Parts: sequence; C-alpha cells; structure tokens
Amino acid sequence: MQIQTINKIKELTDNRKQLFTEYLTITQKLTDLKEEDVEQITAEMEQRAALAEQIDDLGIQSRKVCRADGREEHLTEILQCRADFSLLSEEEKELFSLCQSVNRILLEIQDQEVLVHRNFEDIRNKLQESIHRNNTGAKFAGYLNHMNYGASKGVLYDSKK
Repeated sequence: MQIQTINKIKELTDNRKQLFTEYLTITQKLTDLKEEDVEQITAEMEQRAALAEQIDDLGIQSRKVCRADGREEHLTEILQCRADFSLLSEEEKELFSLCQSVNRILLEIQDQEVLVHRNFEDIRNKLQESIHRNNTGAKFAGYLNHMNYGASKGVLYDSKK
C-alpha cells in the first residue's frame, strides 16, 4: 500500500510539475508583451487561470491520497520538503526530489511575477498617456467642452454629484 500511495502521489506531483512548467512559460511570455497585445494578454491570463485551477485540483487529489493512506502528516512533510531526507525510503526520496523540482519552478514563477507586474504597470502607464494625449488633443473633446457637455450633462458617462 505504501509504494502504491507514493507512486500515486508521484504521478500527481509530476502532473503538477508539468502544469507549473506550462504556467511558467506563459508567465515568461507575459513579461515581453506590449500595450498593443491586449488580446494576447487576456488570453494568456485566462490560460494561466485555467492551469491554476487544474493545479489546485491535483493538490486536492494529493491530499486525499495522503489522508487515505493514514500517514498524512509524514507524506505532507515530504510534499512540502520538510521531511528528514536521511530517514526516507528510496521511493520517498524520489518523491521528495520531485517536490524540490516543483518548488524550484514555483520560485522561478515568483521571480517572473515581479517582472509581469512591472510590465503591466508600464503598459498601463503607456495606455493612460495615450488616452490623455488623445483626449486633450481631440477637436471633439474641445467641442464638447465648449458646448458644456460632458459628465455634468450625462452625455459621456454617468457621474455622481
């Protein structure tokens, strides 16, 4: 039973690793996209959300397998790389090593998330500058201002007074 449990958890962890690798690849793409790539950004973000959901499902399955085995605490320590490696069986050591490789991918994702956040801030700033330039330089905006139309008249958008 123990070897079957370890093998099932290894299979689930390996599947999570593959999904995390795909998540990392998408995250790396997001660091290089520009403001004109809005549709691609949206698609990549949706794909990441779908992957995150699949990863969560695999995590739930792993916890269920751990609970069913009766060694939940020990197996959880292995999954979280907190177990004493020298006390583990060969199968458990393989699982531990696999979990460490997943953690390395997670660290890389965290590093890339910082870059994605910076890139999105740059995109937002460029789009805001473009909107500001287009709004202040447009003849139509000047016409609306001259005619006293706008928020106060409810023409462009609803505003709360």
